[in-house]
Amino acid sequence: MNTTTRSTLHHVAAAIRELWPECRLLESGELQRPHGGFYQDIESPQQLSLGSLRQLGSTVELFISRSHAPNACPHFALLDVEGVAEGGTSLPPGQQRIRGIAHADALTLRREVARHEGALERCAQKLAGDLELVGQSGWTTHGEYVLNRLEKFVSHVYERYGYRQSAVPLSAAKCEGHTFWFSPRRQDSATCMVADEGLSARVREIATMAAELHSALNLNGSITLDSSNRRPAPTYAFSELSQITSELLQVNDASATSCRWNVDDLYGLPTHATASLDCERLAGEPPRAQIHATLTGGLESLLARVLERTGGALPYWFCPRQVCVIPVSAKFLDYGREALRIFAAAGLASNLDERNELMTFKRRRALDEGAAAVAMVGEEEEKARTVTLIEREWPGRDLRLPLSSAVNHLRERNRSPLGE
Repeated sequence: MNTTTRSTLHHVAAAIRELWPECRLLESGELQRPHGGFYQDIESPQQLSLGSLRQLGSTVELFISRSHAPNACPHFALLDVEGVAEGGTSLPPGQQRIRGIAHADALTLRREVARHEGALERCAQKLAGDLELVGQSGWTTHGEYVLNRLEKFVSHVYERYGYRQSAVPLSAAKCEGHTFWFSPRRQDSATCMVADEGLSARVREIATMAAELHSALNLNGSITLDSSNRRPAPTYAFSELSQITSELLQVNDASATSCRWNVDDLYGLPTHATASLDCERLAGEPPRAQIHATLTGGLESLLARVLERTGGALPYWFCPRQVCVIPVSAKFLDYGREALRIFAAAGLASNLDERNELMTFKRRRALDEGAAAVAMVGEEEEKARTVTLIEREWPGRDLRLPLSSAVNHLRERNRSPLGE
């Protein structure tokens, strides 16, 4: 348990003793999800309500403000109070579990709270709306940008492993070599014929492709197996997949004619499949199999998965707002527009915040709305031809850089898996 979580639990326990002396404190600890999550079990004669939870939160804040310890200022949120433990197991009568999140900085806390709510409520659609990826009439310019980048990357992965793109649906084309296709609904599929001796290598290769995709999108992958002669299995490592497939497609075993695997996200969101594969033994053919594969299923469902997994903080390389230029006042709009032109010319997805609001408000809103970085411009920056960069991953660190250095820095940070 880290210091921030331990400190917050200490204050939660002290607040419970002060508010409800009749409560008995039981077990406490860390939650598996969300990151930074904690729980405190209590035994109470009455059920705590959401109002009680808010009262507890206010008291914890008061205790934290009175503390003088060096780590006494964590940012926290109390999520819920229920009579169930992890996995839905009911606690004994009279016991309740208070869950919360604590982090050392406010931005990380907001993201983890959003990620937690997304995992529970499947709020990808809300996140897509907040990030202006979708509107009333469908995908916005930002949304199309993200989907196009995803499609380009998936195509790049296929082509790098020897697949060629088909102009027609694969069901209508003769299977020659290794081929992939994207439907108008942005769903991908691939097919190839493999001799028995090359089956394991090809299956291992497709697993590697799926692993590369998940790594680039900050998704963790696991594999579940289903087949005609084997019960659905628990999670398998990528390295075990080719051996399992070979076992299922034994030449002398007539019942072992097909197998299937799916890749699921470890964050607990199995509704959006991001990779699957079918191997089928062809009757009456030489000893070979036909492989049908998909790395994403559909790009829209894949994007929903990424939004839920990241809480809306999209990876740099396909974030539609890679840098937001913010003038500290209207007097520096011209210099802000010049910085915007330079960033855009370097291939960075950029925008300029011209709203007549406080600089601190615009900075916070830009990061909350999904910007990967903020470039502040004011009097000192205009005179020295510099910008002050605040990056999403280090919200408390300000970098004063010349414009050219800022461009190079962001281009390096935003380097695409495509090698751009």
